[in-house]
Formats: sequence, C-alpha cells, structure tokens
Amino acid sequence: MEWSRYTDKPVSQVLELLQTHTQGLSSAAVTTRQTQYGPNVIRSRRLGWWPILIRQLKSPFVYLLIVAALISGALFEILDALAILLFIVINAILGFFQEYSSTKTAQALQKHLEHRSRVRREGQVLELPTSHLVPGDVVLLKPGDILPADLRFLSVQNLTLDESVLTGESLPVAKDHLPQNSPVTDMFLAKNIGFAGTSVTTGEAEAVVINIGEDSALGQIAASSQKATGSASAFLYIPW
Repeated sequence: MEWSRYTDKPVSQVLELLQTHTQGLSSAAVTTRQTQYGPNVIRSRRLGWWPILIRQLKSPFVYLLIVAALISGALFEILDALAILLFIVINAILGFFQEYSSTKTAQALQKHLEHRSRVRREGQVLELPTSHLVPGDVVLLKPGDILPADLRFLSVQNLTLDESVLTGESLPVAKDHLPQNSPVTDMFLAKNIGFAGTSVTTGEAEAVVINIGEDSALGQIAASSQKATGSASAFLYIPW
C-alpha cells in the first residue's frame, strides 16, 4: 500500500520524494521512468468461455473422482458412480461461473481508464494517452475526468470524487491537498489521495502520479479478482 506513505507529507516533500516539480517532468526523465516502470496498463487475461470450462476439469482431485466413478461403475454400483459424476459436473459449473465472472470484472475495471489525460511536462500542458503516464507526472483534473492512476493532490478547488468503483460509497467524497496527521492506510480516510478509476464529480485539481498500472489500487483489485482462477496461458496488455 505504497500510496499511504504520501498521506502525511506536505506537497513539497511529496514532490521531492518523487523527484519532480509542479512544472512536470522533463522529456529525459519521462523516458527513463517509462523504461523503469513500463506502460500504465493492467495486464488482463483474455479467455473465452471454453478454455475456462475445460480448466475446471484439470485438477488431481477431479481425476481421482473420475477414477472413483469408473471403479464404482465397474462394480455395478451405478448410483454411487452417478452421484460422483454429478458432483464433478456441479463443481465444474460453479468453478466456471466464478472464474468467468472474475475475468469479466477485471475487464470491466480496466474500461474505467481507457482514455486520455491532461498532463503538464516541462511547463507545457499536453493531452496524452493514459498508458503513457509515469510516476511523477503532474495531472490536471476537471469534472467528468477519470483518474488515470493513483494520485497525490497538489492543489484542489472544491474537489469531490465518485469513488464507488472502489469503495462502494455512492456519495461524492471531498478531497484536499493538505497533509494528514499520520500515515493513512484506509481508502475511506485518504483525503489527499485520488485512486485510479475513480472520477471527478465537482471541482478541479492538480495532482502528481504516485502509482501506475498494476501497482495502483485498481490494478491490485483487478489482480485479486483473478488470483483464484489459476495461471493463464496467455495475457493481453490493455491500455488505460
């Protein structure tokens, strides 16, 4: 939870830690950080329903059950064999729907970030693909914008965010740029942090990028939603 280390620090110290300033990063610094951190994307599994269903049957436990069903059938214990096969089918169906739902959830989360962002670099305001952002970039926000990464606010004007995509809170959350009394680890209490995937409901702000891609709160949620679904044979990088 790296974002918490920025919650109790003043703006000047945050900028110092990230080796940036309010005029934004230089081209050389951006190039170096793109090499270091990679693109601002979430790695997502892109699978059809058939491979997901097949994978539910690929486990030692299922193999043992199939052997048990065959033995029961060979011994003419038909009811036992049918019961075991029914259990295998039910288990496969439940596993399929859980994994399929998790995959769709991760893909839906990524769609919240497929857009462009206004970024200040070398004193110039640019509109760039969100996938090009790096830690230390200064982002400008206005109503309707979706936050492209985890951000520490540098200045705000009547800023409120819709954080329901992460916290489930339906009411807009007021934000500020002031340091908090101590490091905060609870999203609900992080008043000077904006999280990737949330959106601006009112006001404007300038903020500095602290986490991108899979290191962001949104990226960690997407990863958690797929962790229990097993290893994938193929991955696709989806730009934010």
